[in-house]
Amino acid sequence: AVVSTQSTWGQLVLSQHGVCVGNSGIFLYMGAIKAADNLCQSNSENEFIFKVNFHTPGRMGEFQVEGCNGTSPVLAFRRGETYTLVQHDITNWMHPLGLAYYPDGAHGFQEFIEVPELEFPTPQACDQVQFSCNPGQGVKQAPLYGIDGVYETYDDWNNGVTSGLDVYEPAFKVPQDQWMERKYSVQITVP
Repeated sequence: AVVSTQSTWGQLVLSQHGVCVGNSGIFLYMGAIKAADNLCQSNSENEFIFKVNFHTPGRMGEFQVEGCNGTSPVLAFRRGETYTLVQHDITNWMHPLGLAYYPDGAHGFQEFIEVPELEFPTPQACDQVQFSCNPGQGVKQAPLYGIDGVYETYDDWNNGVTSGLDVYEPAFKVPQDQWMERKYSVQITVP
């Protein structure tokens, strides 16, 4: 699987079928990890600490990950482990991470105006041949958005009131001083 982030809105993309192309964001590599791969490794707590670098060719800046070289690095995830994508740094204000199966997520991809979003339960569109993103019957694969260390659960996923992308994303649009009062992060486990 490959994951990428779009620097404009911080869209994280999970694809079951190879490299996502045409996106200058962050990519996740799932596979045999070798030291020579030069992949961005999580810290000892399975965290990737995000910042936005505004001194790059990207229109809205590009993500940097603490301990990794350059901008838009390739993230290394291991199946079955939970990772936390930490957005505490002030440069993340107005740049929430959102996870999707394809680059640009809810904004469409290539000839498709709409593509399935990475959510729970898995969208029925993931069974369509052109998408083929269903991770399997009963597999729970969706981001868990957290504010101040409190994460949503699959039992109450994306309820839009106290948790989920519908709460997380708008929280990044509040005035900067209010945003700084909270701690934002996203957890993901690749099954």
